[in-house]
Amino acid sequence: MHFTIADSTPLAQGLQTADGNVHSRLKYIKQLQPAFHTRKLGQLIDDADRTTPDYVPVTHKVVTDPDVYHAYTRNFSKQKSRFKHQVIRDGIKLTWHAKHAKVQTLPVVAYRRTVLVLNGKRVTSAQIKHHWIGNIGLKQRRGKNVLIIRYQSSFVTKLGTVLAIVAWIGVLIAWPITIRRSRRSAAAEQ
Repeated sequence: MHFTIADSTPLAQGLQTADGNVHSRLKYIKQLQPAFHTRKLGQLIDDADRTTPDYVPVTHKVVTDPDVYHAYTRNFSKQKSRFKHQVIRDGIKLTWHAKHAKVQTLPVVAYRRTVLVLNGKRVTSAQIKHHWIGNIGLKQRRGKNVLIIRYQSSFVTKLGTVLAIVAWIGVLIAWPITIRRSRRSAAAEQ
């Protein structure tokens, strides 16, 4: 589907969602355009956060979609400003300051192969409190807290990646050889 967006097109309509699913200081979709042309890769997400709980691991049956959207907004979108996010090598670093040592609900999803390191110590699955919408709670300490979030690939995934690279190298080596042979055989037939 193709349509032209007018200067007065509301942001939610331009993003093809309901008003309550967009969290932004912007009012019109036209104002989002500069974020597509900047070197700051996170600008688009900073300017407009669209509630999309499609990939969150909900742990129980939900009666209505609005329940999921409201819970996602409350536990993820509205929590964003309370934490500093930084992309690091092989993961994401989440930093925040706490007045008290207690369980802190975080806008983070932890899957089976997610590796969490809180304040320099690896978090065990027993230390993670999973909420029904998919986010987690961890025991924070008073003061500065740093959580490193990484995903550890399985052996099968790593093996598949290596085999794919080896196969492509084989194709790149065999292809010119095959072309030369076919040209030689065509020249020999003439």
